[in-house]
Amino acid sequence: MILSKLIGYQKENNIFLEGYKATIFLDGQYTTWEKNREVYIKEKRIVNAGETLKLHIASGGGVCIKLELK
Repeated sequence: MILSKLIGYQKENNIFLEGYKATIFLDGQYTTWEKNREVYIKEKRIVNAGETLKLHIASGGGVCIKLELK
């Protein structure tokens, strides 16, 4: 949702960028709210407007994505 709002802002202001550097922090494979709560994965990738990210989110967990201009 946030990525699509950012893309919309750029289109309205005649700024066109092909991608963003995304730093993604997400729950580890065996993380739950009861066990291994401090285990997470840090991943970097390039993302584009309209792209759907499929991410593992543990029960009671979450995800954080930092977007930077490419």
